[in-house]
Amino acid sequence: MMKRNQSSLGIDLSDRSANFCAMDATSGVLAEGKVPLAVAKLAELWRLHGPVDVVVLEAGTPATWVQELFAGLGAKVIVADPRKLQAVTASVRKSDERDARMLARLGLADEELLSPTHVRAPEHRRAMALLKVRDQQVRIRTALVLEIRAQVKLTGARMPPCDAEALHEHQAAVPEELTDILAPLFDTLRSLAASIDTLDEKVKEEGVKFPVVARLAKIDGVGPITALAFVAVVGNPARFGRTRDIGAYLGLVPRRDQSGQSDPSRRISKAGSGFLRRLLTQCAQVVCRPRGKDTAQRRWAHHRIELHGKAGKRKVIVAVARKLAVLMLSLWKSGETWNPLHRVAAKPAVDAPQPVVLDECGLSLGPQAAAENAPSTTTRTHACTEGPPLEKSADGSTGRSGASTTVPRGASRGTEPRGDAPRERVEPGPGLGTAGRRDPPPAPPGAPARAGRPAPPRSAATRRFDSDAAAGGTKHDATR
Repeated sequence: MMKRNQSSLGIDLSDRSANFCAMDATSGVLAEGKVPLAVAKLAELWRLHGPVDVVVLEAGTPATWVQELFAGLGAKVIVADPRKLQAVTASVRKSDERDARMLARLGLADEELLSPTHVRAPEHRRAMALLKVRDQQVRIRTALVLEIRAQVKLTGARMPPCDAEALHEHQAAVPEELTDILAPLFDTLRSLAASIDTLDEKVKEEGVKFPVVARLAKIDGVGPITALAFVAVVGNPARFGRTRDIGAYLGLVPRRDQSGQSDPSRRISKAGSGFLRRLLTQCAQVVCRPRGKDTAQRRWAHHRIELHGKAGKRKVIVAVARKLAVLMLSLWKSGETWNPLHRVAAKPAVDAPQPVVLDECGLSLGPQAAAENAPSTTTRTHACTEGPPLEKSADGSTGRSGASTTVPRGASRGTEPRGDAPRERVEPGPGLGTAGRRDPPPAPPGAPARAGRPAPPRSAATRRFDSDAAAGGTKHDATR
């Protein structure tokens, strides 16, 4: 049974101040007030109204360092998700004082009502800051490249096709009337190119601090940037009981709004880190390309695209992004190395042509029966067949030893042979009945008669005809 907290401290953080409310389970509100948002003032607040069982904060920009401050003072801190606190955000009489009081009351009632969020460790925050600074510079470079191409296109000319990081090398292609106007943009592009290259080296150095980054970066479509961002956002993989939960954590699963008989389809929730979700989507687009390394994810994606067509490709990309997140978390927790074709059966190899295997009747056996014989075997004799086995002569015909009659190659029994060669009759040998059919083996002495299929019932006319024939003829003989 869950143990309820007996005392709590709710703090509503703003940009420059913090409203607090200390509450006890028996006495109710103990103290309320407002203090400046500073380290010394918050430490003094803990000395005056602490210790308490739990300190409740609302997620926001200052919540990270405030959480570390109270955790360093020995407090149990919960950072609540404001999107799921309807009692706070949807109040018709919302204020900072009421918000602090509601946070303290929820801390006493049930911690799960607060929807606690994960607070990143300092090393993870540093890695995320590095990645976001690089991402911001890439976005600025993309905007400058688009602006340059648009201005040049207005004059009737075009910039040569190239990657964004190489456009500054083609400044000479700018029309003369725009040379002095676009020159500052090209200078900025050169500066950004050098800065992004420096940040790429720092990303590699930062990834060395986390050994799992190198293993995750080996996945097809995933690079060191996405691998480092995944490690920084997840932090501790043990907090996910199932690896599939990472899809919902990153907002890559559909929202659900079921009520009674109504359960409509919704778009993805887009919860969690939008930065990591965008990186995973870009990785999924690489996996869904027509050409690339043969992997289980690529096979699944191409199969789905063939089923749903171009209209469903966007959904397939989101599904592949979710699969990549689940795969990365699974490899992180298990410590295994990525296998491109994990749980995928190998493609069947093309079998070499096998020799034709014939039975005692000269008929070809199936591939399964042919595989049971050695490759050099061209005839097969049943154990129950009497007489010498079939042999294959030099001209390709088959027959029993000592028989003078053969069937030309390519002919089937009971039909005319291929070509103009005349057909010769095959004499039945020992153990063979008419039309080349094998007779059943004789029953041993004293054995009961074999029970065969019962004969169908005969009509009255048939029975009368048989009785007349036994008496020496029928009355219809004279008219035939």
